[in-house]
Amino acid sequence: MPQTTISEDTQTTTQAFDSPTDEIASLLLGDEEADTSGELDDEETLSDDSTDEEEVDDSEAETDDDTETVSEDESEEATWGGALGVPEETIAFNEEGDIVGVNVKVGGKTSTVSMGDLIKDYQGNKSVTEKSQSLATERKAFDEAKEVVQKDYSSKLENVELITNYLSNKLVSEFEGINWDQLRVENPAEYAAARQDYASRANELKQAQDAVAQEKEQSSKEQTAKFEERHNKYMLEQFDILIQNNPLWADEETRSTGMTELQTFTTNQYGYTEQDFKSVSDARLIEMAKDAMAYRKGVKMATTKRKKKVPKFQKSAGKGVRKVSKLDKLTKAAKSATGANKRQAQTDAVAELLIGG
Repeated sequence: MPQTTISEDTQTTTQAFDSPTDEIASLLLGDEEADTSGELDDEETLSDDSTDEEEVDDSEAETDDDTETVSEDESEEATWGGALGVPEETIAFNEEGDIVGVNVKVGGKTSTVSMGDLIKDYQGNKSVTEKSQSLATERKAFDEAKEVVQKDYSSKLENVELITNYLSNKLVSEFEGINWDQLRVENPAEYAAARQDYASRANELKQAQDAVAQEKEQSSKEQTAKFEERHNKYMLEQFDILIQNNPLWADEETRSTGMTELQTFTTNQYGYTEQDFKSVSDARLIEMAKDAMAYRKGVKMATTKRKKKVPKFQKSAGKGVRKVSKLDKLTKAAKSATGANKRQAQTDAVAELLIGG
């Protein structure tokens, strides 16, 4: 019985495979395919891992490149000149590349000043500036207080003068009623005493009056000197403004030519006399006169360009009556005005011109 079973199995196997060699080959090929499949899976896994590692490496490389780029940009922007806020060429370095100071030019000569000296100089200048400002403030307060005291003192001098004049007049009135000739004859002693009393009191009042007059004169001189000082300072300030507005006028000849032209214009248009024009001290009025002259020239040029000749075959429609403008009236009034009203009339005419009259 066992032999029969083996024979059947053998037959079955034989039917499935043509020969034992085919069976062995099939088994061998099946294992190799499995192994090959496994190896392929491993290779794919390794390939994926390798790809991930390459991507990470590329990302790190890009990050490094970006870092290097940012670092290079920072190194290009970060300079000593930019850090210190001065031109790079003004910074002085030693052979080791350390900063030794800043090159400054004074009086046409260039020298190197150390940072320590610069700090000291700045501190010194800052201190001097603050002290100067403080002194200026104190001086202003002192001048204001002095002016108040001066006014009060002047007022008191006026009162003293009034009192001395009153006492002098009273003294005269007291002794006017005395008949000096009769008194001298009838009572020589009383006459002598009265004369001495009158002379003594009159002398005291005269000394008081002289002292008051002297103080008033001195006070007037001080006020006049102070006014002249302020006026001279104001004139210098206005002259500086005039040159700032007209740089070419720094040349005296050019300035004289320009002022003469303005004087001629204001004389012809608004009736300014030579003395009127010379008394102008405000630089703004000079600019107003310049604007007025430029406006007049511009209007004249525009009128000339718009003017057209009437063809010979056309007939004129007749001359119309020209309407007198406000500017014409003010200009005429300025030319004919006299005294204190002249300056106001001239100012009104200039103002009307500038606002488009």
